[in-house]
This record gives sequence, C-alpha cells and structure tokens, in this order.
Amino acid sequence: MSTAADLTNLRVSRLPRPGFSIVPATSSALETTESHTSSKGEASSPTQPPPTTHPSHPWDRLAFSFSPPQPPLWAQEEDSLSQPLPPDAGSPEDVIRAIVIHAIEALLGHRPVGHLRHWLKADVYMALYRRVGLAHRIVGTAPRTRAPRVKSIRYTQPRARAVEAAVVIHDGTRIRAAAVRLEFHRKRWIAVALEIG
Repeated sequence: MSTAADLTNLRVSRLPRPGFSIVPATSSALETTESHTSSKGEASSPTQPPPTTHPSHPWDRLAFSFSPPQPPLWAQEEDSLSQPLPPDAGSPEDVIRAIVIHAIEALLGHRPVGHLRHWLKADVYMALYRRVGLAHRIVGTAPRTRAPRVKSIRYTQPRARAVEAAVVIHDGTRIRAAAVRLEFHRKRWIAVALEIG
C-alpha cells in the first residue's frame, strides 16, 4: 500500500508528446482576436452588415413560398383525401380568402402571425413565422396603406378533400398572385402549401 510520502516522491518520467506544434501568433492574428473581444474581455461575434439587394431587384418582403415534398405515389393513393367531405365542411373559398389576406397582413407587420396558427400546417406556419421575423428585422413594420383585398379566386378539387387555388390579390400597393393548397383534416380546412408572388 502506498503512503503519502511515497506519492510525493513519484514523478512523471515522460511527458506526453502533443500532436501539434505551437506557432507564434502574428500581429494580424492578434488584431483579429482583439476585434472579436469586447471591452470586458468576453468573446463577441463579428458584426455583419445587413443584407442588401440590387436596386433593379429590391427585396420583396411579401414574397413567400413553401410547399412540402411530394410523398410517394403509394402514400397518395392510400391517404384519406379521397373520402367524401362531411356536410358541414363549409366552403373552401372563404378559408382561402382569409389565409391569403392574413398572411399578407402578417408579412407587412400589421397582424400577429399567430392568428394563422390554426389555418396552416405546422411546417407552413414555421416557414411563414421565420419570414415574418426576417422582414421585421430588415425593414420593420410597413407603412399603413389600403387593406389587402382579394380580386378573384379560382380553384379545383383534385380530390374530394383537397383544393388547389389561384388567387389574385391587391396588397394595398400593387396586384399580386398567390397559390394555396388546402386539405381537409380533423374537421377543418388547413393550408399545406402557400405561395405569394
């Protein structure tokens, strides 16, 4: 059994060899390190300029597009979209109009994006949520103009519980086109794809 005196006499006979070599820091490296360190000595992330666009192609805060990847054909054939709609399903046209108008108002910063939570599928909602946050950080809230209004809606039903619509809408400044795909799930219409051009 080793005693405390024996342990104090122990010494390392061979130091482990590092797998790298130490190179003296250059002045440019020291300047870079100091630029990323705050006055309190805490590391800080480098400042980046805000995103810019070309004058001929300015950034459009209302441009939004999200469509889920297409499932395999066997999944499309075996899903429940071909079942007949219940009598109380309601008209999809009213839902289409509300979704497009509320999405534009949210992108303008005039409506909380949470108002669309129950009308959009989760991945569509998260994509719109990120886009609204990006628009707010870059350009802030848009000035108030005329309220968005739908000019026309044309839709088809490729299946009993699926609707694909093309919408012409005035966003308060100019005419835009939008596309929406609705599916009837859990006794209500929800948007599974949304695009605003």
